[in-house]
Amino acid sequence: MRGPKSRFLLLALVLAAVAAGCDLFDDNGSSTNGGSLNVYLQDAPGNVTELWVKLDAITLYPDPSSPGVGVVADGQPASIDLIATAGGSPTQAATFALDDGSYQCISGTLALDHFVADDGQGGQATCTTVNGMSSIDIPKVCLPAPFLMVDGGAVSVLVDLPVVSGSCDPATGDGTLAFSSPSASLM
Repeated sequence: MRGPKSRFLLLALVLAAVAAGCDLFDDNGSSTNGGSLNVYLQDAPGNVTELWVKLDAITLYPDPSSPGVGVVADGQPASIDLIATAGGSPTQAATFALDDGSYQCISGTLALDHFVADDGQGGQATCTTVNGMSSIDIPKVCLPAPFLMVDGGAVSVLVDLPVVSGSCDPATGDGTLAFSSPSASLM
């Protein structure tokens, strides 16, 4: 039978082994290279049939009231159809290299390629701008608790950006999109 001292010794050995394996600081005491954040996007069904976007940059926040830090995607992010994710599997939009730290909130901007929506006459049309803009802002959304990025780790975050409706003017190529409240969660 193990007594309290042997359990404490076992716990101390386990913690020492974990601490030895976690090289959180290099020789000069500064933090290491951080890790990677994989951002996935998902949508809920609506009357927009295609919404092709690219996620080039995001802003991360340590907590809801702190200023953000801008991060640019690694490599060239692919253009994805946000609507194709509705009711199915989310699509990875981009990967970002992060410094060590604690992050809770995310915002960003989607570069708009084009979208297909109702043309107001019973058909559909393709638009390349939304209210005259070629981008869509992702408002700041926060996770219930922060995640910690350390020493080569990887974290995946799902941003749900529900498009509820849209319209497209085929004469101008400009349209409107309406979104319900976005959310974020760890995957």
